[in-house]
Amino acid sequence: MLIKVQNCMIFNIKQWRESKIIKRNSDKVSGSLKENPVLLSRLRERQVKYVSLRKGKESSETIIGKDGVINIVNDSEIVIMCNNKVVFRYRLDRLKADELMSLAGVNLRYKDEATGEDMTVIVYYKYYRK
Repeated sequence: MLIKVQNCMIFNIKQWRESKIIKRNSDKVSGSLKENPVLLSRLRERQVKYVSLRKGKESSETIIGKDGVINIVNDSEIVIMCNNKVVFRYRLDRLKADELMSLAGVNLRYKDEATGEDMTVIVYYKYYRK
């Protein structure tokens, strides 16, 4: 069965579904932090006020660390350390990241490998007046 999309492109619905399944099952996440070098460079050695964790679709956040720093290890992994403890570590190619609208922090989104649940880590930057 053929479908006409946006008055110019024609797709076979079976091929379209198969391509979606292949993309869904791929190991890398599209739009991952590793593919965003500008944001990645802004995060390197950034001072952190505090880090919170949000599980699934919950609206509440749990504070997992205060007074820390963001480190990028070998351009493959992000590590957030607070008070000389690692509070968050994850591979960059499986992590999506967006800065907050206020530019006061960053949202790090990933899927928990053990439970399959969507997780969000919110990192709030320290602010220094210039």
